[in-house]
Amino acid sequence: CHKSKISPLQLVDLQFFATVRVALKPLLPTFPCFGAVVVSLMEKPHVDFGLKVLGDQSCIVIEHLSPGDGNMSYLL
Repeated sequence: CHKSKISPLQLVDLQFFATVRVALKPLLPTFPCFGAVVVSLMEKPHVDFGLKVLGDQSCIVIEHLSPGDGNMSYLL
């Protein structure tokens, strides 16, 4: 497989896992009893997904798929 024109890709099976903290503040004496909802991530989230090649090419090279992996290429 070599680098060539890129075929269209479809994102499939997207999953997102994270531990979140939800804070309702400030508390108020009237309904809905809070002034705002603050949502924050407790740690780095885990994102999992699949890519499906829609074109007629048998393989494609995708560079920089994950910013944390540096200069890696993935072969689909």
